[in-house]
Amino acid sequence: MTRRILAVALLAALAARADEEVFPCDRADGFQTGPDGLLSAEGGNLVLAYEREKMAPLAGTALVTELKELRLRVRSGETGTFVAVLKDRDGATFNQPFALKAGEWTDVVLPAAKFALNHDSAANKPRLKPADLGAGWLILDAAAIVGGGKGRNELRVDEVKVVREDLEETTGDWIVDTEVTVARSRRHAGRIEVRAGGRLLVTAPRFVAAGELTLAGGTAEFSGGAVVVPQRFQHERDFRLSGSARLAFLDALLVTGFPAGLKLTGAQDVSLVRTECLGGFTCEVPPGARVTLTDTKSPGEFIIAPGGVVNVSRCENVILWHALGANLKGALRFPGPDVGDRWTSGHGLDVTVEKSKGIRWTLLSLPGAAGSVEDCSPMAAGLLFGGKSSIALEDVQDGRTVVEWRVPAPDRSLTFRNATVGAWNVYASDDAVVRVRKSTIGEAMTFGKGRIELEDTTVDGKGGYVGAHDDGTIRLVRCRLTCLAVARHRSRLELVECDVQGDVRATDAARVVLERTSVSGRTEADPGATLERK
Repeated sequence: MTRRILAVALLAALAARADEEVFPCDRADGFQTGPDGLLSAEGGNLVLAYEREKMAPLAGTALVTELKELRLRVRSGETGTFVAVLKDRDGATFNQPFALKAGEWTDVVLPAAKFALNHDSAANKPRLKPADLGAGWLILDAAAIVGGGKGRNELRVDEVKVVREDLEETTGDWIVDTEVTVARSRRHAGRIEVRAGGRLLVTAPRFVAAGELTLAGGTAEFSGGAVVVPQRFQHERDFRLSGSARLAFLDALLVTGFPAGLKLTGAQDVSLVRTECLGGFTCEVPPGARVTLTDTKSPGEFIIAPGGVVNVSRCENVILWHALGANLKGALRFPGPDVGDRWTSGHGLDVTVEKSKGIRWTLLSLPGAAGSVEDCSPMAAGLLFGGKSSIALEDVQDGRTVVEWRVPAPDRSLTFRNATVGAWNVYASDDAVVRVRKSTIGEAMTFGKGRIELEDTTVDGKGGYVGAHDDGTIRLVRCRLTCLAVARHRSRLELVECDVQGDVRATDAARVVLERTSVSGRTEADPGATLERK
């Protein structure tokens, strides 16, 4: 038997896997409400406070594709009728009412088969098809719709469980070197490698890739269903493309939770057409690579180098990073977030945008730049320092308009003039050392053996998070973080007298040191990593 045939035989032999997901209610993460509701976590419960005559839904972001049941353990301060609502990917909305008695904990079970079409549904369908559902559910007090309830109410939720149809379960290395079609929902725990001449076509309602996907010259196409990439934090998992690989999403829902890595090396092709993303990708677009985005929502962020091609048409919420090194000559002015007529970037960058909304313009400052960014409001500006640079930054502030400011680095001449940068991101690679004092920045990351030292500074997460990678070091003293802080690979992350409003993680063989530091979120160290408190 060849390795491919052996792998296929193994895949076929494995049984289905029950798919139940429990969402803890001791934190408000993953839940939302409207402007008329107040959402908090208290005593291990999710708590929604609201006025009954106002619309204040409790919404969850869980994947509900192929839903069997939505289960809630819930208590209302007032007796009343409540309604659960689901919306499919065609815009059709469905509801199922349920009753709660004042002060009583109730286990509510909402079978998908009992949801009925809303009278005002944007799309008319005879019944709910669970395979057509995407992500998200909500419940609300019917008093806001039909009347009959007044005063303030408090809704407490102790547990949320989403029960979906069973998945076929496969594990291990999966090598694809011919054409393979996956038509039944599947979860694969392990590496998937599609080699030159191989084509993986996934048409299943759900496909869970719980591992790395490598396209070594092959093709992967995801058509029509939900593609799930489980992650605990940003960039935990990567899709890697090499050779003449091609990756395509068509009429799909991509759920990564946080941005996943999309690694291109050169002449690869990526396309997302009529696809909605929850989390999306962080994708570097090197020379020779091509990315096409059409009728797509929130695909993530794309860092475009000279020679890379990105075409955006009829899309929403795309983050476009323009790498500005020696290619920048003269002034660059970004348009507003909504683009009608065709806009091209120039400055040696092949970026085209048309008929799109919510475009978030960003830039990455590299050595060799000889120009300016003027009269615009980039969402973020990344400052990348490498080599043996020694850089000092002070009083750099997210969201503050600068009349004129030049990046204090001898290897470039980049000036911001009449520009408002939403988030300043600081990166150190190679053997560079960057010191930041008395500032508010959006992100801090090290690569290689880079080192970043932050003092009396806030990292607000508007540009990302704090991340030490490779053999780098990040040291924070008297800092405030409202984002994730993570150390990966063999890096070191030190926090001294800091306040962290978020999670702190150590993965791979990394080390995190917390000295006189408070953390409101989770502190976790994977096997092989170290998290030390002093």
